[in-house]
Amino acid sequence: MEVGVKHTNGELEVLGAGTHCLRADRGETFHGFRSIQQEIMKIRDLDVITLDNVDLKVDAVLTYTIGDPEKALRYVHNLEEVLLNRTEVTLSNIFSHVNYAEKAVPPPKFATTEADRNAGLPTLPSYDEANEGGAVRNQVHDEFMSAIQETAREVWGVTIGDLSVDNIHVVNTSLANDLKQRAITSIQVDTQRQNAEAAQRTEILQAETEAKAAKFRAQAKQSSVLAEAEASAQTAVFAAKGTAEAQQVGNTSAIERARAEAEAATIRAQGEADAARIKFQMEFDMQVARATAEADAAIKIAEAKKKSIEMEAEALSKLDENGLKVRMWEAQVEMAKVMYANQRTFVDTGSMPDMAALFNLQALNGMGMMGTASAQGKSIGGAP
Repeated sequence: MEVGVKHTNGELEVLGAGTHCLRADRGETFHGFRSIQQEIMKIRDLDVITLDNVDLKVDAVLTYTIGDPEKALRYVHNLEEVLLNRTEVTLSNIFSHVNYAEKAVPPPKFATTEADRNAGLPTLPSYDEANEGGAVRNQVHDEFMSAIQETAREVWGVTIGDLSVDNIHVVNTSLANDLKQRAITSIQVDTQRQNAEAAQRTEILQAETEAKAAKFRAQAKQSSVLAEAEASAQTAVFAAKGTAEAQQVGNTSAIERARAEAEAATIRAQGEADAARIKFQMEFDMQVARATAEADAAIKIAEAKKKSIEMEAEALSKLDENGLKVRMWEAQVEMAKVMYANQRTFVDTGSMPDMAALFNLQALNGMGMMGTASAQGKSIGGAP
C-alpha cells in the first residue's frame, strides 16, 4: 500500500488512493510514491556502555509502520534518519542504566517438579552460553517500547511494531571470560547450596516420616485396644439382646398360638352355625315347596272339577233344549194327526226342528240319552 507525494508552490501534500490531476500552471509537482506498509530498520554494531562500565556492541532490528502519512511525511524531515538516531540514543540510554555483570548470565533453572524433569530441565544448576544476556534483552525491549512508542505515534505518525535485540557482545575479551567464570562460580556455589538444602530436606523428610510412622503405630495400637473393648461390649450387648429377643419370641409364640386356637374355635362355631342355618333353610324351603305343590295340585283338581261341572251343565242344558224340541215335535205330530183326521192340510213347520237339531237328536240317541229325554217329554207333555 502506497501514497503519493506532491508539492504545491513548495508545500508538501499527501495524495491518497484514487485519481489525481496535477496542474503545473499552479505550481504542482509530483515527487513519487511512499510505502505505508510495515518496514524494517537494522541497527548494526551499536557501541554502548553499561552502568558497571562494560563496553558492548549491540545488534537490533526495529519494525515500524507509517500510520499517519500526513505527520510522517509533512512534519518529519527524513523519517528513517530520525528513527535511527532516536533508536540508537534510546538504546544507549537504556544500557547505561543496566548492571550487565548481574544480568548478563541468566539465573540457572532447576527441575523442581516432575513436569520440569520430563521437560528435560537439569536437576542441578547449569550455565547456558547461548542464553547469555537474555535478561538484558528483555529489559531493554520493555524499556525501549515504553520510551519511544507514544512519541513515535503522536508526533511522527509512526507505529512501532517491535524491537528485537539480536546480539550483545562484550568488547573486552578478558572481561567476557571473567564474567563467564563468575557465572560458572556462581552456579557452582548455587549447586553446593542446592545439594546442602536437598540433604537437609531429605533428613527433615526422614525425621518427619519416622515421627509419622511412630504416631501411626501408636494410633493403630490405641485403635486396636479400643476396638477389642468395643467388640467385647458389643458382644455382651448382643448376647443380652439375643436372650431378651428369644424370650420375647417365646411369649409372642404362645400369644400367637392362643390367638390361633381362639380363631379356630370361632371359625368352627361359625361353621356349625352356618351349617345349622343352611339345614333349617333347606327344610323350610322343602316344606314351602311341598305346600306350594299341594296347593297347586288342589287348585288344578278344583279347576278340573269346575271344568267337569261346567261341561255337565252345558250338556244338561243342551239335553233340556233338545228334549223340549222333541216334545214340540211330538206335539206337532199329534196336531198333524188331528188335523189330518179333521182333513186339514195346514202344518206349521216353523216350530219343527231343523237338520242340525235332528243331528243332535241322533247324537243323543247314540249316547243312550234319548230314551230319558223322551220319557221326560212324555211326562211333561203327556198330561191332557
